[in-house]
Amino acid sequence: MKAKRKGTLAAYRDATLFKVMYGWGLRRTETSRLDLADWGRNPAAPEFGRYGMLHVRYGKAVRGQPPRRRNVPSVMGWAVEAIADYVDGLGSAARISQRYG
Repeated sequence: MKAKRKGTLAAYRDATLFKVMYGWGLRRTETSRLDLADWGRNPAAPEFGRYGMLHVRYGKAVRGQPPRRRNVPSVMGWAVEAIADYVDGLGSAARISQRYG
């Protein structure tokens, strides 16, 4: 995706994040702490490739307890396509521009 107008890349990023939140049923804080290392393969669903399972490291915590960890399997193909398109296509360029620019 090529940015022709100001804010296009930010809107694309935000739309992808909303798809991830809805597709995997994540809370706002869980989504804000995601990393590429949290994605993994699911042997039960090989059609999703490296986005078959999402490991949520910072789940909802009970007061006085550490955050709960959980694994969320991928079940919606459109959500997997959205994250794969973002990470493989635009993700690397966006990370480089945020780091150096």
